[in-house]
Amino acid sequence: MLRLAILTLLAISAASCAGPLTQPKRPFPFTEFGSQAGLEARQPTDILVAPVHDQSGTERVPTQTFQKAVVTGLVDRLYSPLVGAPLEAEEMEASMMISSDGIFQIVVTRWDETHLTGAGKIEIEAEARLVDGADSNRALLWGVSMGRAIEISSRLRQQLTATEVRMRAAQGFVKELLALVPERDPLATP
Repeated sequence: MLRLAILTLLAISAASCAGPLTQPKRPFPFTEFGSQAGLEARQPTDILVAPVHDQSGTERVPTQTFQKAVVTGLVDRLYSPLVGAPLEAEEMEASMMISSDGIFQIVVTRWDETHLTGAGKIEIEAEARLVDGADSNRALLWGVSMGRAIEISSRLRQQLTATEVRMRAAQGFVKELLALVPERDPLATP
């Protein structure tokens, strides 16, 4: 009985010395913009995943792989994604008329394969936005700008084609990007 009391006191003492719990730091830089208040108030369910725009100037970005990875990631975050087909610019506005609670957009601004052969890295920068699909002004619900060097092992690079390596890099980038998207609360009502 005395031992139990001593062990309990030691456990309480050790817990109080440990200090308050803190959130782990993200291992990569990103900048969130917009207010999450709109996202929390709106609680969008059906999200149209717009075609990914490549503004990197390299013409190597696997945009369809990005889009497919976004669809998978949104399901994991408890959203119901709708897929927008790749369209010409003039058709894009018409596609946004599809009934959805939100529209998820990604613009890839940098795709750098300079260090792929040596260090096995593809450096990617992109901006992602979730806008209100019911608002004609497309009010911003959530947004992030992120840069990341995605590493592909030399062993894996030897087994894959250049296209497959790019696809793996895109999937890894989108996975980290979507980890920043707030999870939808299925019990909340808009």
